[in-house]
Amino acid sequence: MKTVSKELGLVNTARHRAEGDARLTLDLLKVLFEKDRDSVFSEVRVSREASVQKNPFKEQVRDLQNKVGLYYIFNAADEIIYIGSSKDLQNSINRHFVADNIVALALQNEAVRLEIEDLGNEAIAEILFHKTVELHRPIYNAVKKKKLLNYGIFPEPRKSHSVEFVKVYAVRHQLPPLYFDSPKSLYPWLQRLMMEYKLDPATFLLDKDRGHYEKNVKPLQWKPEEQSMSLSDMRKAMLPEEAILVGPGRKGQEKCAVIVEGGRVLGYTYFYLSTDRLNRAQLKKRMVDLDSDAYTIGVIGHFYRKGYLKR
Repeated sequence: MKTVSKELGLVNTARHRAEGDARLTLDLLKVLFEKDRDSVFSEVRVSREASVQKNPFKEQVRDLQNKVGLYYIFNAADEIIYIGSSKDLQNSINRHFVADNIVALALQNEAVRLEIEDLGNEAIAEILFHKTVELHRPIYNAVKKKKLLNYGIFPEPRKSHSVEFVKVYAVRHQLPPLYFDSPKSLYPWLQRLMMEYKLDPATFLLDKDRGHYEKNVKPLQWKPEEQSMSLSDMRKAMLPEEAILVGPGRKGQEKCAVIVEGGRVLGYTYFYLSTDRLNRAQLKKRMVDLDSDAYTIGVIGHFYRKGYLKR
């Protein structure tokens, strides 16, 4: 354990004492669990006793008030039938067992086991929720939960590296390369981009979008010099080029670190400011990998601009 812990940068703050050894063991198990989360949820043990209780999970969720994370509800066939994401796990899970609509009653009848994934961080929960639902496609997640980011910037011409103008609209069937939560955050970001690259809003935006643009930005002026920009530069503007973005962790003084390299999201891990250092190499050894797709970059960019994640 000492060798593995040292390799992962985990520190025993009370060496040769039971409390310190227990804390180190717990931290090591958490890292190993996070890095192999998919296999954990493929090996399910059904609790038969829980299946006969009216609200079988009330004891399990007793201490989850205001906890951020995901929850998985399983049936007797070891299948995930529902995946939820919440900023208050206790409240969200309890609501499944007080609702009396047809879908809720069917879920209550089938539910025999609950698995909790305490993530502590809203950005990570948002990313993992949609990834996990897409992977498992639970039967009671058939009606898609609305994504946090449901507006997009669509560059034109399509399938070109050079962007001559953009369209802005709500995300439906076509997926954008750049995601935002609302026009209020999208248009100020676009204004800063056009200022930096000296683009003219009169030509870079469609007529139907310029009215919305003017309602959501300050009346700033600059001298346009360029007619287009590259799509890769637009993507790079979503995140810092190199950064360790720090946000809330699961409890107490624990923090969550999101590692960004080359404008791409590599992954996340947890650490303590009091005992750990922001050592990129050590954090990367412990991190859980993330797919740096457009939605993941959009989510991390969204929480970074809000100040929820900080450098």
